[in-house]
Amino acid sequence: MITRFGPRFAIYYAILTIPEQCDHRFLQYLFNAGARVPPCLVQRLIQTYGKQEYTQKKERRSSIPYDRSALSIQHIPFDGYAALITHSLKPVDVQGNILKDFFTSFSQGTLQWKKELEEGYFFPIITNVTDNLRPIIKLAQVYPKEYQKIAPLFEFDPIARASLWQAVLSVLFDEAFRTSELTGDRRHQLKTIQNIIGQPVQLVGTWSEQAIFLRVFGDFFIKYPRGYCDEHAMIRLLELLTAYAQPRSFTIKQALRVIKNDDDMRTDIKDTVEKFLCRQ
Repeated sequence: MITRFGPRFAIYYAILTIPEQCDHRFLQYLFNAGARVPPCLVQRLIQTYGKQEYTQKKERRSSIPYDRSALSIQHIPFDGYAALITHSLKPVDVQGNILKDFFTSFSQGTLQWKKELEEGYFFPIITNVTDNLRPIIKLAQVYPKEYQKIAPLFEFDPIARASLWQAVLSVLFDEAFRTSELTGDRRHQLKTIQNIIGQPVQLVGTWSEQAIFLRVFGDFFIKYPRGYCDEHAMIRLLELLTAYAQPRSFTIKQALRVIKNDDDMRTDIKDTVEKFLCRQ
């Protein structure tokens, strides 16, 4: 785990994959090998471990990848949980939101976000797929070396990957409504999307990346009423998706064919997808 993901992600990966084995003895082995316990992980543990709301959801929503980290945390032995809390790199504000603070610092141009990235071994632990990760795309665009420090997260964590797709759709949705010619900055952003989405993934759990994309795509458009995204804008969005957001594990056209035949998808979306595919 240390060799594959480095000290920043080793413990989080272990929690997602083998939480029952994350007792004090096993964690001590990881600590001795150099694994770190970032404050962002400690905050997530304290806010989640032993909370009834997560254990109650297990049976009802265990098939949904977005719950994986919360449910995995519940299976950590207590001595392992205690070991993680005591090995935090620094004191943690239990009521705080390190993810929000990181994005605020980044958007305001202060240096705190860099400090968290370097000294706090920060990475964005996602608690809800609707968490806005658009700043991550901007980070990858403006500070590619800094982005690479957290890039492995999007290769194995299903909810992080889903949130990344949500951010990509949000950026492309806005671009689809623009009528002005592409600026250099916007073109760079689109190329950045292709770069981060085009990286290989090995997601934890049983959900494939295509299944996650389909789920995110459906959830994204259900927020908007019929007619809000007209046919012209929708076609433009699909063009941008196929041009700038091609993953390695499936093609966007493959996913669109599934959407076209999905009985649960809204008919206006299905009709536009079918028209788009007929043009290809």
